[in-house]
Amino acid sequence: MRFRGRLSPEGGGWALDATLGATVVQPCVVTLEPVITRIDQPVRRRWLPDAEAPKAEVVLGPDDEEEPEPLGDRIDLGRVAAEALSLAVPDYPRRPGAALQAMPDEADAAERPRPFSALAVLRGKPGSEA
Repeated sequence: MRFRGRLSPEGGGWALDATLGATVVQPCVVTLEPVITRIDQPVRRRWLPDAEAPKAEVVLGPDDEEEPEPLGDRIDLGRVAAEALSLAVPDYPRRPGAALQAMPDEADAAERPRPFSALAVLRGKPGSEA
């Protein structure tokens, strides 16, 4: 994983403009084989002091994804990187060409063996109490 950017003062708070790069290996949801996903995306966060956050009117531009967070006594960039990575990882990774099998239709269901059919045979045998 690579997380690189610039943290700079902005409007009484701080702004982070960074880039997240990572290669993630996850199991395929269909075949359980490894799926490699490359993630390269921008990350932008803003923090405003607690005293200013409720009073200040914040205007979001078209490139802004989130509202500013309240500024505490420190900014944990490791937490920001981990959060950005967890949001970027695919929820259901699938290998190319992997597909779920279709559910059998009712015509196929008539041909399938029934799990309790063997019990029905025992019902008529002597010594069985049915």
